[in-house]
Amino acid sequence: MEYLCKYGALTIFSSSGDGRADILCLEPDGRTTAWLNRATGIVDAGQIKRTEGWDRANMRFADVEGSGRADLIHLDKYTGAGQVYKNNGYKPEIVDINQGSSVSWSDRKVLYAPINRGECMHFTNQGSQQVSVSHCPSLY
Repeated sequence: MEYLCKYGALTIFSSSGDGRADILCLEPDGRTTAWLNRATGIVDAGQIKRTEGWDRANMRFADVEGSGRADLIHLDKYTGAGQVYKNNGYKPEIVDINQGSSVSWSDRKVLYAPINRGECMHFTNQGSQQVSVSHCPSLY
């Protein structure tokens, strides 16, 4: 894996909506690249999300929209508020007009109200509903 993800932080999720597990590589500043698991083999999608200057520790991927694709959730590390970016799909033809990314994202604003610090928030898909899960002990 060291050759796939130079910086060592990776997550596995279907980013393309085909149900196959893709490899998403997160750089320290949040820039994300991907290797797509296709029926014909692994495809280097390159950059799928340009850097926003976020710490990758505050980024989560989950299918919020029910499209089968990994949407991006950026968490406020102090409040846990989750701002969602909808994954509009892999379109390699848009790289030149999409700031170098092969996936376009739509800002859905804050869809998850904070219940704990960002580092404590994780998201699971239980059937057709996204559920946020907090696993850190309360500070109070």
